[in-house]
Amino acid sequence: MVTTYQYPYILQVEQMSESIQLPSGGYSESQPIAVEYSICRNENGSGRRLKGVDGEDYASTHKIYCPMGTAPLSQGQVVRVIDLQGVERCRGVVIYSVKDRLNTKIWV
Repeated sequence: MVTTYQYPYILQVEQMSESIQLPSGGYSESQPIAVEYSICRNENGSGRRLKGVDGEDYASTHKIYCPMGTAPLSQGQVVRVIDLQGVERCRGVVIYSVKDRLNTKIWV
């Protein structure tokens, strides 16, 4: 994935792998895998209180910006932001995500 000056990091979404049937007839457990979703930039949150889709109040620890056209993520998805060397900058659960005119914002 190609990053830009405005969006220097990579947003990954955690998905569960498919279970595989073992020779014994049972199935292996699904494992979480990180899938690249978009380029992004992030800011440390100020503990801002947000109301989630479920009506509960949550404290945000990070705000992630993705380029215009990026689809918003659903509440509860696990995401992480990494730099080009693979170092994790933040990890969390999506509290709220909205698609704006200029970008997509994600609070975790």
